[in-house]
Amino acid sequence: MAKSEEELQEMLDAQKRDGKTTGNYPEGKLSTDDEGEIAVGFAADKEKNLVYIEFGKPVAWLAFPKKLALEMAETLKKKAEELE
Repeated sequence: MAKSEEELQEMLDAQKRDGKTTGNYPEGKLSTDDEGEIAVGFAADKEKNLVYIEFGKPVAWLAFPKKLALEMAETLKKKAEELE
């Protein structure tokens, strides 16, 4: 389920503060080192002409179901299109 920008920002802020994940495993625990769901934020920096992806904490690997991967790809594309 897609979250609002405000909900994502709250999750990112909590991850930065606590260095933790949400504690949810939407696809089940995928491996022994799976730390659970994290918030991901996208931003277009028009001054630097860069797209940022913010995870809120260090991340070694990510896994997404197809629908979420396609939604994230579309979000990344939209942010890139905001740039010159």
